[in-house]
Amino acid sequence: MDVAQIRSISLELQAKDLKRQQKALKSLQGLVSKGNNISSVLPLVLELLDEKSLRSDAAAVLSAVVALPATREQCSSFSSLISGLFQALGKSDARVVMVILSSLEQLLPEDIVKLLGVFDPETLMRRALAQPAATRPLVFKTFGGLLVKCWPCVTAGYDHDLPSTCVEALRMAFALLASDESDELVLASAAVLDELMLAYLNVSVAPMAMVAFFHPAWEFRSIYGTLLMEVLRDLRMALPQLIALKDPDCIWLPNRDQAIELNKAAGLPPRQGVESITDQEALAVEAGCFRASLLWFLAFGGGLARNQDGGHDSTLLVDLGRATRGGAARELRWGDLPPPPAELVAKLAECSAFRGKWGALFASARAQLVQMMMRFCHSADMMQCRDLVLTTAENLLQLGNDVFQQSYLRFFLSECLSSAISLWHVMGKQLKEGAALNSRACSICADALVMGAVMAPKTCATAPHLLRLMVMAAKVFVLRAGRGDVELLPAAVRKIGQEKMPALAVAALARACWMVKDLVELKALVEGIVQQHLLGLLLETADDSPIAQASAWLLISVAQVTGCQNALVDVFNRGELLGKSPAILLAAASLDTLGSLTQSSRSNMAEVLRQTDLPGAEWTAYRETLAKALTQGQSQGVFTTPLASSGASAASFARWLHLLRDCEQPQPQGGESSKMIPLSGPPLFVYAQPIHSWVSSECHVTLRIDLFNATALSIRDVQAVLSISRPTRMGERGEKMAPWHFAEGLVRPLTSSPLEYIPCRSSATIWRDVYLRFPPKPMSLSLSFSYEKVMPETNLSGLTPASTPMTRGGGEDLWSDEEEEDHPRLHFTCLPISAALSWYFEPFLGFDESRAFPPPLLFAACPHSKTSEAKELGVTSRWTMKGFHQISPPSTDPGRTWRQGDCKCFAGIGCDLQSLLCFILRESESTLEVRSNNEWLLQAVTADLMFWLLADG
Repeated sequence: MDVAQIRSISLELQAKDLKRQQKALKSLQGLVSKGNNISSVLPLVLELLDEKSLRSDAAAVLSAVVALPATREQCSSFSSLISGLFQALGKSDARVVMVILSSLEQLLPEDIVKLLGVFDPETLMRRALAQPAATRPLVFKTFGGLLVKCWPCVTAGYDHDLPSTCVEALRMAFALLASDESDELVLASAAVLDELMLAYLNVSVAPMAMVAFFHPAWEFRSIYGTLLMEVLRDLRMALPQLIALKDPDCIWLPNRDQAIELNKAAGLPPRQGVESITDQEALAVEAGCFRASLLWFLAFGGGLARNQDGGHDSTLLVDLGRATRGGAARELRWGDLPPPPAELVAKLAECSAFRGKWGALFASARAQLVQMMMRFCHSADMMQCRDLVLTTAENLLQLGNDVFQQSYLRFFLSECLSSAISLWHVMGKQLKEGAALNSRACSICADALVMGAVMAPKTCATAPHLLRLMVMAAKVFVLRAGRGDVELLPAAVRKIGQEKMPALAVAALARACWMVKDLVELKALVEGIVQQHLLGLLLETADDSPIAQASAWLLISVAQVTGCQNALVDVFNRGELLGKSPAILLAAASLDTLGSLTQSSRSNMAEVLRQTDLPGAEWTAYRETLAKALTQGQSQGVFTTPLASSGASAASFARWLHLLRDCEQPQPQGGESSKMIPLSGPPLFVYAQPIHSWVSSECHVTLRIDLFNATALSIRDVQAVLSISRPTRMGERGEKMAPWHFAEGLVRPLTSSPLEYIPCRSSATIWRDVYLRFPPKPMSLSLSFSYEKVMPETNLSGLTPASTPMTRGGGEDLWSDEEEEDHPRLHFTCLPISAALSWYFEPFLGFDESRAFPPPLLFAACPHSKTSEAKELGVTSRWTMKGFHQISPPSTDPGRTWRQGDCKCFAGIGCDLQSLLCFILRESESTLEVRSNNEWLLQAVTADLMFWLLADG
């Protein structure tokens, strides 16, 4: 930006000519839109807010500074800027007010806390109520939303009075729900309540909030549960009015953009099955009723309850049902709570009867689920509850075939039906049902599987919620289905207008069969699935479909385990007609049935196998052993393993095996955290705990820093600074983009407020965070502290010379030998914390299906490698790689397993959700091999391999 241009604009702003000032403000808007720093002229712009003719343009400039992250970071006068905008709110028309409020909504929670330093929460809400009638609801809604948004930062801060004032401000907001204020203001207050409940439920797509109640391991944001408990008194009084409140603009309404995002995540064309919202009137009525239902369930139906660990033992509804029937030890019995209001029950019944286009059908489906949930929580009759679940699910499937063509409804129903049928099974796990009842349940499972397979997200590092729910539903199908129930799957395919069974649905069934593979009656079901679907999967595999490859492999594996080899032989014999990719897959999977395969099938598989060249001595040895077994018709000394052709196809194949295996693992509960690391000793002990999570292909590292004052003096004005250092080599060029960055869009100053004081022998906790870009680069995080040397005698926390070994005059000598007046503070730097690979990677389970070791699929999926001497790196036989999954060797029976030497294998998937990184330690050769599917990742890691090994050590 030209400094002369800013100086010229400054002169124009100081001129008394209206047109020149307007032109200068327009120029400033252009500069701000490009991210230029205009801090030097902001005081002049603030003065122009008092001019009625210039207020609109001046407010637009200031709002743009607040709204854009680049300019917000450069803002050095946040308090005066916010004060000016707040003053302009009461004097501006509706258009300018909307511009200002839109900019305030872009503030990050940390900056909203700074805003509360300018205007305390109660003053903020009173100012909203003092706005002109035309803009009052919008201002009130925005200010209330800001308070909800910043609540976690408020509770983690050092202002002990701020949480209480926030609670009182929100009570003021919710009191309007039961008042005689205008409908617009009541709707604004209800919108604040919506934001609070959505924050607690932790659901990204608000209309899908039902899944939070059904999912067995849903992670609620308990910090908002505390806030909800604080305002229950006001919300209890507001419930009757909320039931009849019709809101056409609330967040619980589905919209077209959400459906497009669901399609993108599922790998579908963005606008496939996406239509504009219909039946707005029905949706608005049901959305208001849904809000009241959520409030009743959370606040008065036991939804905020927790076990001793702060979570739930299983599905929230199951826990509540157990408590209702006295099956769990609780201080509070939900059955003793009042039932839902009669008005709410009647309104839900009205909404359940809605019919029309997809908007009305969505409203009807959600209302029926809420009805089921409420009856379940206040009924002690187990059989009645189980029948209610089945009946509700069947009613949802009777809404009409048009339902299944709409992406939004399909996703909603697949989640809810999968959850509901799993709930039904858990409630009657010990009961032996009749064939008719089991068939009803299996029909619901089939529909849920087919719908979910189309809408499941396709790019994840861990199994998405929908895929986990699909496997749960598939398990119910497997446990309850008879031989004839296999025909329910093609019927479900036809119902949603598909031509063939989705590969992911078959994979979910295969994974569910594997989970219960010891069941005697499983064989008939697996045989039916193989006969109907395996050949179709292999045809898809010929087109290099990784989902089809994973599904075919899992189905073959479970068929072999359950003794269904005869059902596989016919498909295997036809494998030679299906192309290279399925031939390789079958070659690696057919060893248990060699005696039944035709000679031509075995010869074709062996020939295709020999033509496939993948790097690695282990792969070459396995290929020759397998080809020899196929040629001779004897499988002694070699066993099955998942295998794909090569390259990207193999990596995708392995990722799907990983996701499907991850469905069996416990639901991840936030980022992995390491142990507390001691960084500094007395007089101020410092411990740090890195907590990492993944955000938009980056690693977000939060440092919890615990401070303990070990002295008999209180220390004050404690300031902490987080700095980052990166080792570089001589002559190394600087990077275009730094491998880290701090939170973007925070206004100045970026440093957090200092601790006012830490009393003697007391502790305090502070937080810092940083974002690390992928691929990983070696770096260290350093903390430096400073604080005043001496505290006044009056702040010694009541200590007397008799209770402490130091005298008044010895206080200064405690901190430093220097007593010059120009050194009023003590400064020190802690030991650094090295960034670890475990921050960037999570355990990868996609190679665990192999009974050959090391897994040949590892070499196919990760063709790029580099080998180093293990001794030079200090790697011993006891070495492990933190954050990576150690692949367990299979059985050591030499007649059933192919194993090459003694080695250890570790595998991880990166935060970009695509990159694989593996380590192979060969003890006999004393080498450490690093493999990856991305050459650039391999170079980034091996260039500083010693650093990464030490960092994770």
